[in-house]
Amino acid sequence: MFQKKYKQFLAATLSVAMLFGQAQYVRAAEDMENVIELSEEESFELAPEVTEPELSVEDIQEYIEDTEGEDFEFIGTTIDEEASEGSLDEEFYGDATEETELLDETSDEEVEEADLEEVVADTLDAELPQGVVGMAEDYELTGSELSIKADAIAKKDTYFNDFASLTEGEDYAKDEVVFLAETKEHAEEVAAAYAGTVKSFENGVAVIDLSESEVSVEEAYSCAFVENSNLPVVTPNYFFAADDLTQVDDEYLGSQKVNPSEETTEENTSEEVSEEASKANVESDAAEAKEDAAEDGEETSLISTGVVVADEDENADGFLPEAVTEEDNFVNEPYLDATVNEYQWHHNMIDSYSAFMELGRDGISKTSEVVVAVIDDGVADIAELNVTGDVDVEGNHGTLVAGVIGAALDENAGAGVAPGVQLLSLKTDYTAASVMTQLREAASMNVNVINMSFGGSNIDPQLQSVVDEVNASGVILVASVGEGVSYPAACENVIAVVSVNEAGKVSSFVTDASYADIAAPGSNIWTTDVDGSYVMVSGSALASSVVAGAAALYIAQNGSVAPEVFKAALVDSAVAKDEISVINVRNLLNSATFDFGGADTNVKAGNKAKKIKIHHLTSGRADADPIKKYTIGIVGSGSINTKESFTAYADNGAPITWSASKSALKKISYKQSGNSVTVWVNDSNVKPGTVKLTAAAPGKKVTLSIKIINPVSKNLKFECPFPFPATSDRNSSGDWVKTQYYNRLANGGSFKIKPNVIGANDKKKPTNKKLKWGVVVAVSDGKNVTTLDKKYNKNVASASGGKVSAKSGAWKWLEKKGYVAAAIYPYAQTTDGTNIAWYFENLNDGSHPWCLQLTWKPKGPFGFRSGATYDILKSAGTQPYNQFTYTVRRGWVVISKTTSYIECYSPFYVESNHPEILTVECRAVDTDPKKGTVYCIMFTPKKYGTARITIKTKDGTNYTSTAYFKVG
Repeated sequence: MFQKKYKQFLAATLSVAMLFGQAQYVRAAEDMENVIELSEEESFELAPEVTEPELSVEDIQEYIEDTEGEDFEFIGTTIDEEASEGSLDEEFYGDATEETELLDETSDEEVEEADLEEVVADTLDAELPQGVVGMAEDYELTGSELSIKADAIAKKDTYFNDFASLTEGEDYAKDEVVFLAETKEHAEEVAAAYAGTVKSFENGVAVIDLSESEVSVEEAYSCAFVENSNLPVVTPNYFFAADDLTQVDDEYLGSQKVNPSEETTEENTSEEVSEEASKANVESDAAEAKEDAAEDGEETSLISTGVVVADEDENADGFLPEAVTEEDNFVNEPYLDATVNEYQWHHNMIDSYSAFMELGRDGISKTSEVVVAVIDDGVADIAELNVTGDVDVEGNHGTLVAGVIGAALDENAGAGVAPGVQLLSLKTDYTAASVMTQLREAASMNVNVINMSFGGSNIDPQLQSVVDEVNASGVILVASVGEGVSYPAACENVIAVVSVNEAGKVSSFVTDASYADIAAPGSNIWTTDVDGSYVMVSGSALASSVVAGAAALYIAQNGSVAPEVFKAALVDSAVAKDEISVINVRNLLNSATFDFGGADTNVKAGNKAKKIKIHHLTSGRADADPIKKYTIGIVGSGSINTKESFTAYADNGAPITWSASKSALKKISYKQSGNSVTVWVNDSNVKPGTVKLTAAAPGKKVTLSIKIINPVSKNLKFECPFPFPATSDRNSSGDWVKTQYYNRLANGGSFKIKPNVIGANDKKKPTNKKLKWGVVVAVSDGKNVTTLDKKYNKNVASASGGKVSAKSGAWKWLEKKGYVAAAIYPYAQTTDGTNIAWYFENLNDGSHPWCLQLTWKPKGPFGFRSGATYDILKSAGTQPYNQFTYTVRRGWVVISKTTSYIECYSPFYVESNHPEILTVECRAVDTDPKKGTVYCIMFTPKKYGTARITIKTKDGTNYTSTAYFKVG
């Protein structure tokens, strides 16, 4: 599947590029007619430097914290002038001894070819399928793209292996892939990388058409799992299907229906018959349940048929309290009558009757303020439903689902679990692209709950990413468990609901309930149809709707809560039936008074704990969010400490006991105080690893995973990225002189910054050795200096792995935006939790952040003709040269406009191996109106002889050239 022709293509391109470069030299050799003679008396004015954008330390720090969203400890780090050889960790940072020598005798062509081949090698660490064009070399994946790619690679077996068994056109759309893009322009850029076009773009979800590309869906998707590639992940446009709703599930059909007494006379009203019969059945069932409970020595709230068992001092007639007056009895829908054929038995099983009565009319009316999004085939605008959004329907599935969620209490037939709730109809065609689009649409409209009564056998990292995104916005997601393992129900952060029948057993149409979070009634449910009537159907789609309605009712009572808080309350308040937990709405609403942060007055302390939550202690106070794992250090660095404290709470208020295994105690020690515990690393010789600490209460125990690391040190130092010593150039007298550290970077150039101390202590390597790099780009329009928004940085420069690169088209983009100058400020951050960020101090005075001023790259070809020897007259005196012909005529300097250039927009290295014969300097001799100062080479002949002159750019382009000059 992965082809090597991509490498062959680039190799061919490389060869053509080299031939093209050589051709320029050939043309230069042939053009000897157009020459200009310069006399030695002509003088040259030195050009002033261009004022560049400058930022303060505070600007850099504010930028990093704003873009990363975290508090960092900032370290101003001077790049070492003389990093000691061999001090780098080669396994982590590469070859420490690799240097670029100043006097490099390699020819122009060889150097350029080597540089290009290195770039190609870096790009082709990952092999790509034939036809995949790929992203630009300097393209960097965004944060979300990196996260999606990392998830794809980590879960390849889940995401891709199952995909191989699917059929294009049946299980996923033919010649279509999906991409999550920030803009349509970005989508088009990625589409081009796969040789495709953008078919549609909505809510950041792009469908890419591959019909005109030689890249198949499978090949495009396979790129998601290739490491060391800057290709964003694209995924198949999977087909989902609405959960099948059958008319009847024969098993236990009507088992909840109550038959009227034969002694009832015709004069009895149907309401009286219903009430008497229901009351008789409930009392009989309640008595039987209490007998069973007494034998088991346990209390029970529901019997096996789902009928409420009330305490002796409470009414046990189903849903009507004994003292309820006719005025208060507003729960009088006909289908809530247990004697009718259309009886909505599911209300009885989940105890929503009692919940309605406890909420009262006013409480239930608040459901109109709650919004449940129904992603389905459309919801019909009928009298029973409070529908908003797209009321266009293509079937009745969405309407059947919606009726279970929120049909009104209006004395007409039946009712939903959250009567009168707002039902936002979001129509889908059941493709992955459509589902992701509607999920984002729902989140943008601030819905409270999303119901997804559909599923498919495959999941991809992009759908999971959108689910996580919507969940993080505070929306509760509910989905039905269908045949086998189906998605989105099986996604993380989605409540998976399985259907049970009237006996509390998993419905016969369910094939796998193993991954369900909760069960709810789904067999033989009476619900709304598109014409306003009620029909009886069965399916997991209805079970999901029950839970979505319960979530809406919970929010109507308590206001919005975090999805994980609701899920915990939902599961904790459920009732066990036939080895599966079934939702109980009354318990759920009452669970809102539970206090998991301490002793609970609603739960007896002697009861067994069902849940324990662990929190990190900060300044003696527990953090709001519970944790399951934490990181501490062998030594302290940044945010990583060697000692941390935690506390735990049981839902029933029982005391907590902390413990650790013998193997764990070899690495850590701990001390308990009340429910809290303090943990510390035994000593600095402990090896990194993970240990577990257990918090236990009667009936429940949980573990806290403690990862012990050697953190990256905030004292990390960095090696100077420039290939020259502290004293780097010679003056006209041939003496070495210390120059200013250079800080220019040409568009298309790059520099490498390397750390030379890697650990919190010198003897051990850090556990996580990766640093995250970034740049701040300051720009000037000639008057004002500002920083680019992070999303635009990639148009100018980027940093990765310590390599700071300026985009080849940077100046073109800057000029288009009206900027005349730019400065690139690199920075580095840890990724091991230490939260340390480095900016680099000015190399000359240490009082300002160090930056690379963006400059134009040299005119090409830069340098001498390969292997050339030039003649120069000793009496010529000091002259600047910016171009060379093959010979220099005696007494005069002859310059051809078509030959090799020595012309640069920033200073370059130049050295003579015999300064006693010929000295050379880099001098500013002219000013380009657009590009600023122009630097050329300055010669001073001293005596007869031959000297080798070497020049090399120091702006990141790494052009090097050598020639011999004969002084005669």
